[in-house]
Amino acid sequence: MNAIKDVASSGALSKEFMISTTFYELFDSFMGGARDLHPQKMGVDSFSRSELVGNSYELVGDASDFHFYEKAYDVPYHNRKVIIVFKYYFNGEVSLGAGLSVGDGVRLTALLKKLLMAVSRQNLDDLQLSFFFSDDRREGAVIFDDRLVVRFDQWGARNAYMVSTFECDFVESELFGAIAKNAVKDSLESVSQSVMKVEVEAADKPSAYLRLVKILQKYFW
Repeated sequence: MNAIKDVASSGALSKEFMISTTFYELFDSFMGGARDLHPQKMGVDSFSRSELVGNSYELVGDASDFHFYEKAYDVPYHNRKVIIVFKYYFNGEVSLGAGLSVGDGVRLTALLKKLLMAVSRQNLDDLQLSFFFSDDRREGAVIFDDRLVVRFDQWGARNAYMVSTFECDFVESELFGAIAKNAVKDSLESVSQSVMKVEVEAADKPSAYLRLVKILQKYFW
């Protein structure tokens, strides 16, 4: 399912705003954790509630409880643009960190190849990729270095996996410290490298899953 459709009912997509920060620059920032993103990259001076409201962010949830502010942006991606919905989370008045939903058009394999080009061989060898999937292998998540969760899904039988969200744990919060990873572990099955290597030979697995495993075997394993 298109992640952008999930938030359309909230009104966040009534208007998209363009920023110069590219999709891959956002990915690099999220690799550092939920608080590593500088506000200026999203066109705001800070991630305070007053600043977000003043820049057309919309409140989702109860401001006295767990909630977030969101806004849709067009961001450069190669020679075109994609829509993201950027979200900043709070628990009451306590700032937690950021996440985002991604519109159609960003393949998981393209993201992995970009990561391959951006890091040194030594850093790549140290990179931890933990994969989780639904039983039918049509949706899943990858956790990068136990920090960043990237969720993905397959919209059609012949389609590749498309990135749907970036999510980070809120490590400074005792209550929500592992919220992103726990949500993945509670809803999806951990699938090891050895299992994926065996399953790539299975004819009953989705084409997106088979292509992903082949990319991992070629470049990462």
